[in-house]
Amino acid sequence: MNKIPICLSADEKYSMYCAVNIASICDNTMSDCMFYILDGGIPQTNKLKIKSLETKYKNCQIEFIPVDDTPVSNLYVRSYLSVATYYRFLIPQILTHLKKCIYLDCDIVTLGDIKELYDEDLSGYAIGAVQDIIDQEVKENPKERLSLDINSIYFNAGVLLMDLEQLRPKIVFDSFLKIEKQYRNRLKCCDQDILNIYYNKNFKIIDKKYNAMAPRSDSIIRHFIGELKPWISNFYIYNDKLTKLGDVDKFWYYAKKTPFYDTLKEEYENFTNAHLVFKQLNKKFAN
Repeated sequence: MNKIPICLSADEKYSMYCAVNIASICDNTMSDCMFYILDGGIPQTNKLKIKSLETKYKNCQIEFIPVDDTPVSNLYVRSYLSVATYYRFLIPQILTHLKKCIYLDCDIVTLGDIKELYDEDLSGYAIGAVQDIIDQEVKENPKERLSLDINSIYFNAGVLLMDLEQLRPKIVFDSFLKIEKQYRNRLKCCDQDILNIYYNKNFKIIDKKYNAMAPRSDSIIRHFIGELKPWISNFYIYNDKLTKLGDVDKFWYYAKKTPFYDTLKEEYENFTNAHLVFKQLNKKFAN
């Protein structure tokens, strides 16, 4: 059986979370998986730790790909993101030998067999994606902010099923750059906004279980969206209210299967000790 091609992008900080994601995929997937990690500055020590997952999981192969980010280096980035968020624009030109792949953000754990997503029929569309939870929020209305049609669906770009042959023509990438320039003052979700403008009403809507932005009993992929992540927080802010962050335990379950577990626990403790309000609230929402 051919290996399932899965692409992630990471810098030094996100390389640890990338490893957790990989461990969760391999732990739940029967097929062989080929991971392409777009390298935005991962230290060699971290690369070796990530590569050690190949020994732990027999269905795992990992390749690091250095990225020349010159084409996207001047694009707008939000405070807690880096230019690596735009690497997904470069995937079709980097992975020239592939016709199709899955792209995943690093703030994800996979809870089911990812082959289900890979086997989804794109029905002739260039990408498949899940409706974003903020599409249903009045105060965060992205369609109004980006002048999208009221009947369009705003998708989350953290999980993408990609037909690389359709994405490969240079005119597609050039269009992304033109959109960024035109909408820069209105961009909030960076590359996600740009993709939504470009693919407005022209993408395959896939089941929410493939990009669950809140706990679901049938989740294949659990995506921890927003600024508060399980490696620092047991809660998040929703409609100005503090709410328990579901599935934190699942993140830590897979974190334990990586060489980064102790470092991640230290990061959690250091952050909460430095932010006493977080420490108190984390205890409140721990159970």
